[in-house]
Amino acid sequence: MDFSSFIRDCFNQFARSIQLGLPCKIEKFDKKTMRADVQPFMKIKNAKNEETTYPILCDLPVQLVYAGGFYIRPAYERGDIVWVTFSTFDISDGLNEYSRAESEKLFSLENACVSGAIASSKFTPPPEFNSEDGLIIGEKSGNSYMVYSSDGITMKFNAGATEIKFSSAGIDCDAEVTANKKILPIALSTHKHNFTGMGTVGTPLP
Repeated sequence: MDFSSFIRDCFNQFARSIQLGLPCKIEKFDKKTMRADVQPFMKIKNAKNEETTYPILCDLPVQLVYAGGFYIRPAYERGDIVWVTFSTFDISDGLNEYSRAESEKLFSLENACVSGAIASSKFTPPPEFNSEDGLIIGEKSGNSYMVYSSDGITMKFNAGATEIKFSSAGIDCDAEVTANKKILPIALSTHKHNFTGMGTVGTPLP
């Protein structure tokens, strides 16, 4: 082995311990603590070409949108595919909001964070991914989702068969609107107002 090959092998051996990010699968998720156990899609190969699956990484913090008291909380399920990023140094004290000197142990697998979901090459997008433009928030069955577009916000139900649209022109709804009272819901399409003057008392709203 020449010297350049030796240096390359030494560097490769060191670099293998440096993790930047990995695709992983959610094994367990706690929506209250925002912590997850994940299984990396990666194996370790030894000098005998024997492969060993990476260990499950437990109790990793999960990123969410939280700003000024406002939040968007993801709800991962077992089997969801996510991207996990790794810290150079230990993160346990930082998670406890405590500042300390950087740790001597570098690139340890447990110092990681679930960054967010990713689409694998086997991902099957919901139909609305192709039919809708703009920002979509929904559920994979397509039974209910919201579309944020340049001219308004549309809520869709029953795979888009029923819509409620909010825009500068007002609210457009093609489903029944009810005023839910504690005792009995009232359908607004049959609601009546008693009044005097022109018109018939008790005329349903158009």
